[in-house]
Amino acid sequence: MLLHLTWFEFFARVIPEEFFTLLLVYALSKQKVDVKRYILSSLLYAVLVFAIRELPISYGIHTIINVIVLIGISYFINKINLTVSIRSSIITLILLYVCELINMLFIQYILHLDLTKMYTDVYVKTLYSLPSLISLAIITIFLYYLLVIRKREKNV
Repeated sequence: MLLHLTWFEFFARVIPEEFFTLLLVYALSKQKVDVKRYILSSLLYAVLVFAIRELPISYGIHTIINVIVLIGISYFINKINLTVSIRSSIITLILLYVCELINMLFIQYILHLDLTKMYTDVYVKTLYSLPSLISLAIITIFLYYLLVIRKREKNV
């Protein structure tokens, strides 16, 4: 089963999502962002997520590969301790999927929209996926502030 993404989805959803994903890994690692490494790793991860989604693999396998790639990027590029990278990457992807699950449940059971029809139109699908992206952004910014910025302010 292919999990094909369009270029529109890549730019409108994948790139922003991966920037928040990497920022959340930094937050959960309680590590200040190194801007150059952060931008490089976010863009690289976005490209790799896009490529992984194009692989002819069963649904769910891409998640395992994404976790491994995120751990590798966090460790090798962002220089986050391996154990911390593993923990932070797994928690990050769980939070991402929880945000997406809540959004999907809201769309299906509160708005009573047909998900199958919604997913046939790339633009509609992207629009309806924005609440989960915004939720991830809010959680990420809050945790980065709480775990990194506020901690540094207290230590000064």
